[in-house]
Amino acid sequence: MIRIEIDTFSGRHNPSWELPDEQARALLAEFTAGRSALSTAPGPSRLGFRGLEVQIGDSARAKDYGLPHIFRIGDGQATDPDASRAIARRLLTAAPVLDGHPAVALEELAEIPFMPATDAGATDSKPQPGDTPLGTLEGEPDDEPEDDMRNALDEIAPGADVRNADLRQLRVAGCRAEIGPFMPDYWNDPNVIRRNNCYAYACNRRTDTRPQPGQINGMTLYDTLASTTLNAMVDGARTTSDCCSILEKPRWLVALVTYPDNARHWDYHWYRRLTRGRWGHKPGRTRATMYDNAGHLITDPQTCSRGRYTQFGGYFYIPRSMTIA
Repeated sequence: MIRIEIDTFSGRHNPSWELPDEQARALLAEFTAGRSALSTAPGPSRLGFRGLEVQIGDSARAKDYGLPHIFRIGDGQATDPDASRAIARRLLTAAPVLDGHPAVALEELAEIPFMPATDAGATDSKPQPGDTPLGTLEGEPDDEPEDDMRNALDEIAPGADVRNADLRQLRVAGCRAEIGPFMPDYWNDPNVIRRNNCYAYACNRRTDTRPQPGQINGMTLYDTLASTTLNAMVDGARTTSDCCSILEKPRWLVALVTYPDNARHWDYHWYRRLTRGRWGHKPGRTRATMYDNAGHLITDPQTCSRGRYTQFGGYFYIPRSMTIA
């Protein structure tokens, strides 16, 4: 069995389909003869279409063909990007109708630039499901020179109880929130990156389930900005006018964006405020990053380059009592 997944969503689960055996055998033989058309790196960290992921269901079968169990095409990271893009276009053209996804992916396929794959940066530490990575927390970056900030860092081990920690805070609309560092080694660990999405990253909580807003609390619809906002608030998110008490530390400041509600296919995306005036995000199952689609550091998710995520949903707090799964 070969499953083809359209890597396009950041929050929702990606659409996918299975190839019939005859087509699967022909495709595997094609990749065996031309491995330069495939990539084994995580997908590019951008919003929108990021290529196709090919999953060979039987690891023994993958070994027989001399191929990895999971690889990617059409994502701009293959040694031969033109051949990779051509195969992706052929598969998308022949794909079943998946709520308009193949058509949108075909439109964005040509927009993906050639980006030679780089190491994802695995670490020696092994993050565990349910972790709240804290790392080094520092004060509001806009108030102090960057060099001085380096001397004011306050080290806190991942998983530590920070309810009574002496943390510097960010003031937003009269409320207080905590801000943390980027920590790419945690979120881009091979054990974490594919199992967690933008919502897990925004809540700063590893679940390994690619959690959906409201899912743990029985909510099933998240197909508009209004429904996604409601679901997140059912999980415990608060608007910036609803301050969280000190018992809710760490209280993360996040932002929500979505596709237009009338889009052919729909998705949402979350950002989280970091130190030094920057914002981080994790597009789907790709690497966490501080850069937008235009390659600029994100200082305001409301004005950064977001591709088709043109609808801005506002800012929220994620308190300690937030529940996601």
